[in-house]
This record gives sequence, C-alpha cells and structure tokens, in this order.
Amino acid sequence: MKTTFPFGLQKINILTPKSQRSCYEQSIKSSKVFNDPVLKKLFASNKALRNLGLDPDNKFYADLIPKDNFKSKLSYYYEVAKIKLSSSRKSLAKRIGSYLDNHFNPPNDELIKVELPKANIDYGVLKSEISKSTLLKDRAQDYTEAAKYIDDNWGNLYRRTPETTDSSLIPLPKPFVVPGGRFREIYYWDSYFTTLGLNRSKRSSVSEDMTENFLHLVDKYGFIPNGNRTYYLSRSQPPVFGLMVDELKDGKSKEWLGKYYNGVKKEYDFWMKPDEHYVSEVGLNRFFDSKDTKRIESFGDDNKNMKHVPKKFYQNERAICESGLDFSKKYSDGPLNVIPIELNSLLYKYETLLGDWAMELGKPNESKLWQKRAQTRKENMFKYLYDEKTGVFKDYNFKKKNFTNTDNLMMNFPLFVGLLSKDNPKELKIASNIKNFTVENFEKPHGVILLKEDAVLDENAFIKKEANEYQWDSPNGWAPLQYITAKGFENYGFEDDSNRIMKKWLDLNTDMFKKEGKFFEKYNVVSKDENAKTCYPEQDGFGWTNGIYLEFLHNLKSK
Repeated sequence: MKTTFPFGLQKINILTPKSQRSCYEQSIKSSKVFNDPVLKKLFASNKALRNLGLDPDNKFYADLIPKDNFKSKLSYYYEVAKIKLSSSRKSLAKRIGSYLDNHFNPPNDELIKVELPKANIDYGVLKSEISKSTLLKDRAQDYTEAAKYIDDNWGNLYRRTPETTDSSLIPLPKPFVVPGGRFREIYYWDSYFTTLGLNRSKRSSVSEDMTENFLHLVDKYGFIPNGNRTYYLSRSQPPVFGLMVDELKDGKSKEWLGKYYNGVKKEYDFWMKPDEHYVSEVGLNRFFDSKDTKRIESFGDDNKNMKHVPKKFYQNERAICESGLDFSKKYSDGPLNVIPIELNSLLYKYETLLGDWAMELGKPNESKLWQKRAQTRKENMFKYLYDEKTGVFKDYNFKKKNFTNTDNLMMNFPLFVGLLSKDNPKELKIASNIKNFTVENFEKPHGVILLKEDAVLDENAFIKKEANEYQWDSPNGWAPLQYITAKGFENYGFEDDSNRIMKKWLDLNTDMFKKEGKFFEKYNVVSKDENAKTCYPEQDGFGWTNGIYLEFLHNLKSK
C-alpha cells in the first residue's frame, strides 16, 4: 500500500475527543499507551523517526485527523508495541504507515479552502503610482508583479474550519488567512500583520472576519490562544487584538465598538492575572504559560531535554513560545524572570485605546481609569526598563533586579505604540537615542535584526539550543520586526530612516521572489545570497511577509 503520511506514532495520545480538554490532559488519560517503553523508544524523539525514514515534524502528528473513535485504537497500539526493535525499518515503517492510512486523514484535509472575496485591483494604476515614487520608480515592474502575486496568493492561504472536529483543531465561525506551510491554522500575532496587507488589498472584510474569530476565542476561553489548536490552550501570543480592532473601527457603529471594547477588556484581564502574566512587585507584565510539560506539538524536540532539566524548564520554553520569538537568545535569562519591553508596550497601547474607546462610548469614568493605568504603566516602564546610561529601553530581570544582557530591537516598541510624548523634549531625545542605537546596532544591508550579531547566551540560560534553532536572531530578519521599527521611526518623524528600512525589505523580498517565485517566513538580511537559519524547513506562503510587503509598498509609493 502506498503510504500517505510522513508518519509518527507517538502522536496518538494527543488526538482529542470533542471535549475542550487540552491535548496534554487527554494524553494523561491514555498514559498506558503514552508510556509504553517500546513506543517511547521508537517515537519519542526525532532521531527515532529519522532512523525509520519518517518525517520528524511533530506538529504534523499533533494535527492528524482520526477516522474512528479514540478508544478503538488502543488494541492496535498494544499490538504495535510488541514489535521487536530488531524488526527491519522497512517493515515497521510500512506497518505503521498502513495503519495510519487506514485510521487517519492528513491535517490539511480538515481545513477547507473557500473562495476569496474579489478585490478588483487595477495593476496598471498601481504600476503608474509606483512609477511616480522617487524611491520605487526604478523597479516599478518588479514591485507590481510581486504585489499581484501576493494578491493572487491570498486565495491559497484562505481557509475555514468545519463546525465540529475530533482532532486538535478548534473550530472558528469565520474564514481566515493562514500563515502557510506547516502553519495551517490561524495564528494570533501573525494575523495582525497579515490583515495590514489584506486591508491594502481591498479585502478588509477578510480582516473583519479574522478579528471576529478572535472575539469568538476571547468569549469562549477568556483569551486568544497562540493558534486555534487545543495544544495551544495554555498560552497566547503578543496581544494585538486591540490593534486589529483599531485598524477597522473607522465608520463603525457604537454597537460594534461596544462589542469589541468588551472583548479587548476581557483579553486585557487575562494578561493582568497576578502571579501569572502580571508581576505585582514591579507593576508590569511577563510572558507566561500555565504548564511545565513538554510541548505536544514539539514532543520529539522537547524529549531531547528529557533528563536533568532545570526547574521550570518547559514552562520557560513555553513562555518563550508565547512571546512569538521561539527561539531567541533574548530570553536566555528565562522569560518567567523577564519583564519584556514589547509586551508592556502593547499593554500600554491597550490601556490608551480602551481609554479612547470608553470616551467614545460615553463612559468618562472608565476612560479616566484606563488613562490612569496607562500613566502608571509608563512610569513603571521608565522605572524598570529605561537605562539612563544608554538612553534606551531594555528588558529587566525582576529576580536578579538588573537589565538582561541582550540589548534588542524591541526597544522600538515604545516608539511603535507612542509611549513617548512628542511635547516632552527629554522623551523626544530618548526617541532619537533609540533610533540611533537601532541604526548603529541592528540595521543590516537588507533589513533589521533582533539582536546584535555578537549576542551571547546568559551564562545560566534556561534554553540552550543549537545555533540554527535561534532562528529569531542574526542573520535572520522577520517581517513584523521590520514593520514595528519602520512604523516607530515614522511616528517620531525619522522619515528617512523609516523609508530606508522599508525599501531594504521590499528589495530583499522582491529579489527573492524573482529568484524563487514565492515569499518566505523569514530572510537573511545580512547576506541575501545565503539562506535564513531555521529550526524547521523554511516555510513559504507567507501571511505576515505578504502583509508587510503590501503595507510598505503602499506607504512608499506616495513618497
């Protein structure tokens, strides 16, 4: 029989029933299978999968769709468990593959392609507009071709879920755009950057559907998970739901705004739980995950660290995943101990947005409360995150009571969210310091990087990975970081620097598109002739790259 799957049996324990239990809890229910010594030896590591000639991408198995009920599988797995390890790789792989073909469907079968709303974009007009731009006119044809490809490709990334599912997928009420590649479901912070491009593509209705999906998740779970999978139900991602609402609110009714005001408030409450995300002793927030267990979607990777792991190792690893920067030396102190610039900047933005919306909704007392909270957060950010010596913001280790050892690009988040007053000369000077520090330390030939190239791990680092697994670090550049930086510069009048960063990123993306015929998740911004480093195969598609490309193109075509 021809085998459909790059199979891997250890994932049986994460296939969930219709209940909303987490996949980890379900795995405990089937612990006899999960802990069988033969299965564990064969399938608990990526090495074992590779030795059988199988695909080691654990996420694939986490997302498999069972054809029959969970309990009926147990007898077969006991049978497989009796197979001696001396069995030939070929016969064992064939036997497992045949079973998977009979009892599972591949993950992509569950997400349903739907027709994308038409946009009626005139590319002749777009090319003419680009040709008038001082910054873009020399490559007007190339940019137009790339933009058309992105507009056409949105349909290949447009999905909806079934109404019910027995897999790890969480159903959503509206269609959405996925990132692409192995990321076949909706992802939280990816979606914000993706919707910026959808809006530029005259598809704000899709952005509204994606924002409504997040409101649905907030109403159901009290927060927005990392993605719509049950194994993500213990963590979120950087909070951008409020920013998505703000992008769409113009022209909307008070009823619409009131609905989303309540939703954003509910999500804000999730981030403010004491002893979880909120650290009362400093009045600021950290990334957090309630579980200290191996990640179901990366079980083989985490199993490498099975012996002698430090206390709270897996919880720190999961918290890094919530930061979206999985993985970076930025969090080598252990994120549970770190007060990060970006998270607190975004929550400051939530507080200012909620204050504005409360006033629009005729709730002046609530508005004052939000304004007070924003002011208190700003004061605490200056107290704990601002470094007088360098004049920039830094992450703070509240356990060690000092700054972390990794200056990083996230110092631009205060510029992105407007934390610094333009009426205050001292704060404008800080904005200039941040811009200069960024240009000197993080700007490279083709974009900006997260950390300086000589950044090293904290000596007591929680998460020690192989070099290529720190994929958020140099030489890699990522679309959201280019946007945060360029937008932050623009907010404070550093237009030439903002334009330069946008142009570098557009040219890099365009050159790679002409060479490869597609857009990627991340790029090497130090040398475009070399591939980005990655802890999994380079993913193409790609939602947030597409979105930021169009955002930058439309921003620069008027200059």
